[in-house]
Amino acid sequence: MDLPDGLHDRYMFRDEAIEKQGFKTKAGKVVIPARYIDVYPFTPGGLAAVTDGVTPFAFIDIDGNVFAKAYAFDNGPDYYQEGYARVVAPDGRIGYVSETSGRIEIAATYAKASPFCDGKAEVEVDGQRFQIDRLGNRLP
Repeated sequence: MDLPDGLHDRYMFRDEAIEKQGFKTKAGKVVIPARYIDVYPFTPGGLAAVTDGVTPFAFIDIDGNVFAKAYAFDNGPDYYQEGYARVVAPDGRIGYVSETSGRIEIAATYAKASPFCDGKAEVEVDGQRFQIDRLGNRLP
């Protein structure tokens, strides 16, 4: 789903002098300085995916604070499918953040995790593969 830029009064901009991107308000006030190589629009939940060259891919909040490391997928940060994107905990485990709430809705407990499709995602824990639903419940 394509979301409009500027959610939460944050609009992407590019500083051509330093070839970096950040966010401004509709009034033009810089609220998150241009320090990123790439930025993506904020979601209704108040998170935006960014890359700064140090942390490969991250989700930031509307103040520019890193919320979570984004799962790397297809040469960029994971994108939302069925309202969820994958995030990576410091220990390397994978969980899911909600596009609408901006919260981690399914804890990062999985060694492997696929995107959601038809309300299910395939995950792996301790070498066992199984499917979960959008609430994180194991499916039969």
